[in-house]
Amino acid sequence: MIAGVVKVWDAMVATALIGTDRGGAGAAGGGSGAGVPTKTGSDRLTVLLAQVAVRAGADAQRPLLDAAAAITVFRRAGTLPGSAPKDPGTAVEPARSETAPRCSPAASARLALMLDGTHNEFLSEWCDRVAARGERVPEEHLILMLERGRQSIGVRSHLAPVLGQRGRWLAGLTDRWRWAADLGDDTPPQDMTAAFLTGRPEERRRALAAWRRLDPVAAREAVQASWREDNAGDRAAFIEGLKVGLSERDEPFLEAALDDRGKTVRIAAANLLTRLPASRFSDRMAARATAAVGISGSGLRISVPKEFTRDMARDGLVEKPPPDIGQRAWWLRQIIAATPLSVWVDALGCGPVELVELEVTEEWRKELHRAWGAAAASAEDLDWARALLGAGHLEDHEYLVAVLPPIERDRLVVDQIEASGLGAVEARLIAALPGPWSPELSRATVEAAAALARTGGHRRLPGSRAADWDFSTFTNGLTRKLDPDSVVYGLATFGQILDTATDDGILGALIDTLMFRHEMLEELP
Repeated sequence: MIAGVVKVWDAMVATALIGTDRGGAGAAGGGSGAGVPTKTGSDRLTVLLAQVAVRAGADAQRPLLDAAAAITVFRRAGTLPGSAPKDPGTAVEPARSETAPRCSPAASARLALMLDGTHNEFLSEWCDRVAARGERVPEEHLILMLERGRQSIGVRSHLAPVLGQRGRWLAGLTDRWRWAADLGDDTPPQDMTAAFLTGRPEERRRALAAWRRLDPVAAREAVQASWREDNAGDRAAFIEGLKVGLSERDEPFLEAALDDRGKTVRIAAANLLTRLPASRFSDRMAARATAAVGISGSGLRISVPKEFTRDMARDGLVEKPPPDIGQRAWWLRQIIAATPLSVWVDALGCGPVELVELEVTEEWRKELHRAWGAAAASAEDLDWARALLGAGHLEDHEYLVAVLPPIERDRLVVDQIEASGLGAVEARLIAALPGPWSPELSRATVEAAAALARTGGHRRLPGSRAADWDFSTFTNGLTRKLDPDSVVYGLATFGQILDTATDDGILGALIDTLMFRHEMLEELP
């Protein structure tokens, strides 16, 4: 019966594509009149479609559309469940009894709204607060929660703790939701070799991470053993997996991976080699870097390679630059970013603060400092981060703010906001910070945004371009990252502005979003 319906559906699609005046589904489906099929393999559907066909008249399209609607409903209709397996060995074990209580009805209703697409940016926070209360997701929401995790990797770690026993049981019944059954299970497989060599891609990556924690050498040797059979995507992922337990013993394998035919594999290997200061790769990068940058009088001289060589490509450098940078500046940025920061202290005899203060032509200063910043961010080097941020030009180093300790980081951003107000630079700085923000940063950000809104300047942040940060983009982060105790302050502050200003929709949307989060926090104290 189903095969017959599918055949009829395909014929109707063909009719719709070529037009009802040129062909009909009836020819393929045994139909009549306006190309409406009547032989479907289902007596009830056949009778219904026959009635639709009788209505064919001058308008040949309507019966076809009516028939399509009928078949769509028929195909979506439920089917009877199959019989339980007779063999006890293949029967599905029931879910374990729940140990955590359901969340409150109000919190459950709030979750339903988010799963339906209303302010789902707060879903992770909702889950974290429910987990902190020792509660779980009600059963009626489990399917949508599992689907949400399947679609969005970033929320999985927040969703998994609140799924309860039944949620994990459901997840284990289908590969579609396997992520929830496996997430958080760091128990090493009993047979590491079998788990790595025979598992699915995600299972192999988890097995590799667990194996590297226990025996880094054996895990790397397993990667080498399956290397020729793995595709480029898996090879690159396994290279990245060697970050766990990375040491000089991995260098020969990573060095050989620089000759891999897959570009993503070569880049992954180069990225790990930058973390090994004593590697041959780091020596080559240091030689390039010190040839390009050196002391000259009271400043720095810059001498960028004039041509791109095969050796540069092998070490993961990319020849063609992005649109916003010149070719030789792009080469310099990559070379400096991949060079261990200790090289500069040894080669030039200066510490980070002295180095960033040395004179250099304006043409190269920004690129040199950006490249040092990329290296400092990758290495999470606090001394270099402080030196570069202290030299100014925060717009080039907003990603470095996250390297600072939280108290120092928030103080830096608050000082910048108080000194310059809220513009595109400050918006990028704040956006780079994880939430929740401190109460001090939360209030400073609300006050700066409110000051901008009072003058109507919120329609575009000062210093922004058309494709840059605007007020709406900025407040999307603000509503999520505000300290929970500062949400009410934000509501009161922006509410006063809304009472005295003509709203263009931006402030109203901001207040609605803050109110949604406030109500959610009240439901989950």
